[in-house]
Amino acid sequence: MKTTTTSIPKKKITLAEASKNGLLQLNPETNILVYQGELSKELFILDSYTIVIISQLINIDITYNLNQYLREKNIYFIYTCSCDLTGFLFNDFCDDFIILDKNGKEPKKYFIKNITNNEPGKVIIETTDNNYLKIGTGDFVTFKEISGMTELNETPPRPIIIENYESFTIEDTSKFQEYVNGGICEEVKVPKLAVFKCLSERVSNVYQEDVIEDFLNDNDGENNINDNNNNNENRINNNDNNKKMKIIIKIMKIIIILMIIKIILIIIMIIKMIIILMIIIIQ
Repeated sequence: MKTTTTSIPKKKITLAEASKNGLLQLNPETNILVYQGELSKELFILDSYTIVIISQLINIDITYNLNQYLREKNIYFIYTCSCDLTGFLFNDFCDDFIILDKNGKEPKKYFIKNITNNEPGKVIIETTDNNYLKIGTGDFVTFKEISGMTELNETPPRPIIIENYESFTIEDTSKFQEYVNGGICEEVKVPKLAVFKCLSERVSNVYQEDVIEDFLNDNDGENNINDNNNNNENRINNNDNNKKMKIIIKIMKIIIILMIIKIILIIIMIIKMIIILMIIIIQ
């Protein structure tokens, strides 16, 4: 008796459907709708949503129109797609999006080693192998428990400029009391206004200066430190390479001189042999 088995083909699901459960795990209270209709019609059904995410390639004109419609309704828009080894991501959170926390990390806290009475004032922190400045230029900090330069204690957040892995500068401290000891410096996440532009504007000018500048400024400080360290390492490597090159050049010069001497000796030997032959022939 023969038996046959048939396999029921699995229903293919879209990336949006596959992502829905993952998004719900992040926040079960979020209402997520997977829309399968045409995006060129009946856009009003999206009016009640906070954010619309497109997860597959669609016609660029339809995308432009959708993005513009959502902007007018102040609805956030994300357009992303993974195409084998490549992909892209575009965000449009309208013109008045407030970033409360740019990196999601716990605010950094440091013990103060010294503060100078200068313009600008220089703050030096206590450092170890694992504890060094991990905040960046433009970040904000507050101070407390400082002995001596009490003018800094419990004051509003102030911006900083990073110097190296253990120091940064603040405002003019030349008229403050002299620092004695102690003190804690703590990072403060200051809300930041972010102005986004629509997809059509971004596509027409991909390398806009404001995007590059914001990307470079929005770091956790490690980039600043790494840049300084990399520059120092590059200088050391360059010096080492220069020394090696000089040694190689000297060796090459010596080799060339030895080769020239050898050639001269060979020529002298040939001349001697010619002279001897000539003498023998004459005799």
